[in-house]
Amino acid sequence: MAFFSEVKRWLSADFGGRYIGKIILEWVKDDNAGFKELIRNELNINLSSDYRIEEEFVYKKSRRADLAVFRKDQDTVPVVLIEIKWDDSLTEVKETGKTQLKDYVEYCLQHNDCCLLVLTKDSLSKKELVELKKLGMGGKHCYLGGLSAHLENSQSIVAKMFLDYLQDKGVVMNNIDQEGLFKFFHRFVNPYTGSNHKISENQLSNGPEQFRNMLSNMRLIAQDISSAFFEIKGINRKATIDFTFNPYFSQKKLTKVLKDAKEIEDDKVVLHPLARTGGEIFIHASENICKAPDPWTRIQYGFLFSVKPDKKHNLDLSVYSGFNTDREIDWVETESVKCSQKIKKLVFVEGSNNKSQLVSVFKNVICESIENAINKKLVSPAVSRDLKVVLKNLSN
Repeated sequence: MAFFSEVKRWLSADFGGRYIGKIILEWVKDDNAGFKELIRNELNINLSSDYRIEEEFVYKKSRRADLAVFRKDQDTVPVVLIEIKWDDSLTEVKETGKTQLKDYVEYCLQHNDCCLLVLTKDSLSKKELVELKKLGMGGKHCYLGGLSAHLENSQSIVAKMFLDYLQDKGVVMNNIDQEGLFKFFHRFVNPYTGSNHKISENQLSNGPEQFRNMLSNMRLIAQDISSAFFEIKGINRKATIDFTFNPYFSQKKLTKVLKDAKEIEDDKVVLHPLARTGGEIFIHASENICKAPDPWTRIQYGFLFSVKPDKKHNLDLSVYSGFNTDREIDWVETESVKCSQKIKKLVFVEGSNNKSQLVSVFKNVICESIENAINKKLVSPAVSRDLKVVLKNLSN
């Protein structure tokens, strides 16, 4: 476990932002180039070398910013306020009778030179996004995982420990070991013999870790996509992350097993591992697109892995999107699948700095899937109108 993770366990969720703020402050003291780059990239503000940072800056009665950035010639009004959220919320109401974010926005509007940067572990809600937009270019939301690009380039020991902490908490895209992931999937969908796979104890423990990392990466990608669905009436929650294993079986061997079970009147059958002929593993996110009783309720998108029972250790990979419904309609008509070496490289080779490119790939396949459903009139007119709004949001 990362050093900062150990320390964080001593603190309640209410202190999460202050804790991260203190780490950022130590990072700035050690090497401020990465922090200056962060402010420049997110808010288009160039900080001189003599800027200063103040902790727990009181910007309104009973309200404190985790960090406030001042220029050299500024004493009272900061150029940037930074609010950091880990597990706590921006919707807390205090003596002002307003939410924390609303108080921030009012302060920045009253002081035109002050911008707001909100750093969070999780997605903002629809109401929070609307409120932050009131500041225009002066208000920006950034995931804490997005700090990884700045931390990786830093020579600071604090930065490296901070990055280790973020990775330990699953808020940074993980590097994926393709061979380790394949051998894990192999145990579920392939025969145990005949595939030339000798698996050591270390490899067995590495496989579940790679699988967990893929689930974490899927959750991080979904963070940047879920907000596109918020404008649908009644939809305001995070995507659900899940997985499905679909092993293939030899039809000949499966028929024999079922026949033998019927002869001995056994309702339960065990399929021998040698009957398996590969399969698919789907790691996906699900988004609500309408409320019941309309049966078209979810759209799924994710990574589709295909494993074959051969000696080549091949792990085919596609990104997929399609509607999920119980209605008796060929929902395959909504599917959109993309497969390329570029996608495989983004997942297995390029490491933790590939989130934005993968999000772009997923937005494209989701848009294709939605267009299929609309053009083929597989959804009701009301749902179709909502989905057109989603298309617009995904295209922006």
